[in-house]
Amino acid sequence: MLPHISQSTAGINKHDPVYNNIFEAYFTIPEALQSEFGNDVAVLTEQVKSISGLESLDRAPEVVQQTFLGAKRSYLASRLDDTSHELEIVFQLNLRNGTDNYIYKLLKAWNARGYDQNTGSTTLKPGYCADWMKLVIGNRGGDIFREIIYKDVFPFGGLTGWNEATYDSTGELIEITMKLKSDWAAETNA
Repeated sequence: MLPHISQSTAGINKHDPVYNNIFEAYFTIPEALQSEFGNDVAVLTEQVKSISGLESLDRAPEVVQQTFLGAKRSYLASRLDDTSHELEIVFQLNLRNGTDNYIYKLLKAWNARGYDQNTGSTTLKPGYCADWMKLVIGNRGGDIFREIIYKDVFPFGGLTGWNEATYDSTGELIEITMKLKSDWAAETNA
């Protein structure tokens, strides 16, 4: 029998595909930054361009092997080699009132909680760790079918993306990438 759309379960039952661009991210920030940046936290959602690292939720143990007279026996390892999550989030920047680079200032202040290059000061984990970051993924109708709450998130590795100022461009927009680490996550799939 030749392939035909009438033999496609997804096609004849009108099953919508899953899109990678229907999502929203919500953030918390460390308590120490609330008084200065608390009003801007909700705006972080609007500035997210992309999030990568979601595959950490789908890990499985690696293969381990034994040998017997040159023959190999394969097994799954008894645990994962890494149970933490590393997310890479790209933020777009805008200027409030023409000069207030508020998203960059918030991300820079959060990053400096771990190590402040201006003063050399550091804080303990409660000082640089936010309670959670939530990612919701939906369909074209706006229904959420996947929710991931990353717990105890903190930036690491610095901010990247704003690495030059040059006259040899046509005016590309600046985007900042921040990496967040989380030791555990709670995932719900509808």
